[in-house]
Amino acid sequence: MKATTELVHVIVWLALTLASFNLRAAKEPLYDGLGSYSREITTGSPEAQRYFNQGLAFVHGFNYNAAIRAFQQASDLDRECAMAHWGIALACGPHINLTVVPPPAAELAWKEISLAQKRAARRRWKAR
Repeated sequence: MKATTELVHVIVWLALTLASFNLRAAKEPLYDGLGSYSREITTGSPEAQRYFNQGLAFVHGFNYNAAIRAFQQASDLDRECAMAHWGIALACGPHINLTVVPPPAAELAWKEISLAQKRAARRRWKAR
């Protein structure tokens, strides 16, 4: 029974994630009323900062697909923003609602964390 439940969770999460990738062509909206929590990141784009904060709010609200979209929008606005890539990897799981990470989500997480490390190293190099 537990294996069947986990399989259903994986299938549903995968379907929602794939559907969200098709929607990525449209710009993700900025939402009001998600709270005041903010974490300053290294970016030259105030809009990328707002999308990053929105992604964090969605992670804290257990809305991981919306968080991924917000972090992706931040990444689109500032390609050098390491934390936007970190946020995508964080939202891919595992988390309380999905303890088993589907292979596509794991691949995305590893890709994004690798990009985050490269962007962070580049920023450190430029800061010298």
